[in-house]
Amino acid sequence: MTKFLRRKRVWEVVIISLIIVSVIMGIFLYHNFFRQKQAYLIETVPPNAIYLLQINDNEKFMKEIPQLLPYLNELLSLSSVPGLEFFIDKLSIKQPALLLSGHSNGVNTKLLLSSSCSELDFTGLLSKLKIDERNFINFEGSKIYSFGTHLKKFYFSFNNNVFTISEDIELLKKSIVQHKYPKNMLSDKKFAGIYHLVTKNEKQNWLLLHNARFFEMNLPLFSKQYQHLIQSMNIESYWSAFQIRFGEKEIVLSGYIAKKVTYMQKFENQETNTELPTKIIPFSSLWYMSFNLSDYSKFIKYFSTSSNPAVQSAIKDFDIFKPNAIYSFAIAKDTSELHFMAIKKDTINFKQEDLLPDSMAQRAEFDYKNHKIYRSGLLGFEKLLTIFQEHSSFNYFTEYQNYYIFSDSISSLQIYYNDILQHNIGGLPLYRFVRSNLPSQFAQEFCILFPDQSTNESMFFTNDHDFIDTKKRGTTFFLFIF
Repeated sequence: MTKFLRRKRVWEVVIISLIIVSVIMGIFLYHNFFRQKQAYLIETVPPNAIYLLQINDNEKFMKEIPQLLPYLNELLSLSSVPGLEFFIDKLSIKQPALLLSGHSNGVNTKLLLSSSCSELDFTGLLSKLKIDERNFINFEGSKIYSFGTHLKKFYFSFNNNVFTISEDIELLKKSIVQHKYPKNMLSDKKFAGIYHLVTKNEKQNWLLLHNARFFEMNLPLFSKQYQHLIQSMNIESYWSAFQIRFGEKEIVLSGYIAKKVTYMQKFENQETNTELPTKIIPFSSLWYMSFNLSDYSKFIKYFSTSSNPAVQSAIKDFDIFKPNAIYSFAIAKDTSELHFMAIKKDTINFKQEDLLPDSMAQRAEFDYKNHKIYRSGLLGFEKLLTIFQEHSSFNYFTEYQNYYIFSDSISSLQIYYNDILQHNIGGLPLYRFVRSNLPSQFAQEFCILFPDQSTNESMFFTNDHDFIDTKKRGTTFFLFIF
């Protein structure tokens, strides 16, 4: 019996050892044989990238960016793109998919470009450039070639059926090392999650930003009154991915941002709010935010432990509504913003009487364009809304399209009616186009938009940069952030 047990243990050890050896061999074979033909472009990118440009339609990209290069140079340091494109043309790949990344060397931003290509394509490139195949720099078992265009000198290499090129040889070397290393940017689950969204639409061109690195680099572009929002984004967000399109002096961005704020994560699993009430948001809005509260009890529970009397008062006011969604938006007035909040009317759980001041002497109503404006008796819930809109007050409200619209004053609500009775954002072609092209929906939604008939973007940026043209129209940003 003892001998039998010993034999059994020996066989168990042998089997486990064989499994371990098989796994190690599998990893080795994948990284040294199978991966030779199946390498992904993202595997070439060193993890310190400031941004990535996933160019799925290179012909369209190169056709549209020349008129915007001065602006793109300032934002993304793309001055080397024409030179990089020279090599892609020489490769003669039909409809090439390209991955362009920007990296800081401590002083400047340098570019790295990768493209899938066959060994035959690469050999043809060397022939067209009249480069002797024996004339290369050996680095980590890879061959680095160099060629000077009329723009500057470039260094390039071919590994695992991927062509990689840069103006910075040190950056190219880092890419070669990264390409051979088993872990890459996709090993980061947060990045992999947002990159997965990019792979769902391979017809559009995408811009992926590492928010902290990108906005730290470009913080001086923003006017001082908005720099705190940008700095907050650096802390609260990680990577974002935007479909990028170009027009005349216009960049259109629509996409997603990965949030890592503890507060936001507590509500990220709520049901999505599929229908935004565009009928209540004026076409002239600077931005809007939709925050879904399908699990209202979780929202209130988050604040209920606070000992702050103002917060407890706010919870009491919110309990009148028990809203399943909150909508916030802003309209530009001269150099300031007018803030608004909207909550859907619910005649079952509460009456309009519940929103008015307790004292009859304090109650007041005003008529404007056949719409009534009331003084609000609910001043407590705005304390909770500082998480959405800082320094906002909601002293008055009106009823429009079955929603209660709150703002700070009668004049603000009058301006609201002046705009909303003309047009809402649902009628903007650019808005409809962007929203219909986003493949997913989330519980939280934030949008910045600059209507064609306004120059409101100048208030967000300083005036001493090429990409803001205050005489005409500067670069327009249209952001959908989920």
